Amino acid sequence: ILRLSKRVYFLFLIVVRGLDKINLRIACEKCFSFLIVVRRQILKTIFADKEMDELTDVTITRKPQILSRLEYDFKNQPDLAQTLIALCPIMNIPFKFTGLSSLKLKETDRIEAMKNEMAKLGYVLHDSNDSEMTWNGERCEVSNPIIIDTYKDHRMAMTFAPLSIKLGKLFINNPEVVSKSYPHFWDDLRKVGFSIEEIEQE
Repeated sequence: ILRLSKRVYFLFLIVVRGLDKINLRIACEKCFSFLIVVRRQILKTIFADKEMDELTDVTITRKPQILSRLEYDFKNQPDLAQTLIALCPIMNIPFKFTGLSSLKLKETDRIEAMKNEMAKLGYVLHDSNDSEMTWNGERCEVSNPIIIDTYKDHRMAMTFAPLSIKLGKLFINNPEVVSKSYPHFWDDLRKVGFSIEEIEQE
């Protein structure tokens, strides 16, 4: 069992890598909220019968068919938006996400940051009304090499790092930003099979 608290980034292992099943142990309302977003959409989830504030086992299995489009209002879970903003294009799932106004007021303007960094991966995202983001399948040239800027934002690093499962090698600038919320993030990635190398900047 992979023990996680307050982090949902390891769900990339099943969604992107194509694993059939993964077991998690979570203890956070936001993690439950995230799973509720994607259950009936991308994943099937089975929760153990425990109280919300207790460690709870969750069995997650991948659905055989990926949905054609995802729409969701992140007003009550804005910190989880970046994960799905990155995940959907990688899985070729067009999306429209609303309720994102607070993303412009976080550690960085996360709407602009996501547009910039997803463009490096070859995906053209659009925003409107300072609170909506969409991807309708538009592509652009992929950067080579792929170097992700983190904008002093821990969630940028944690959102993009797992994408290496699908994309292969990528570089994360200022990886130490994860220390704000998840100081052992890189160690935990190594434990589940990621190869991580620290490179000195020239």
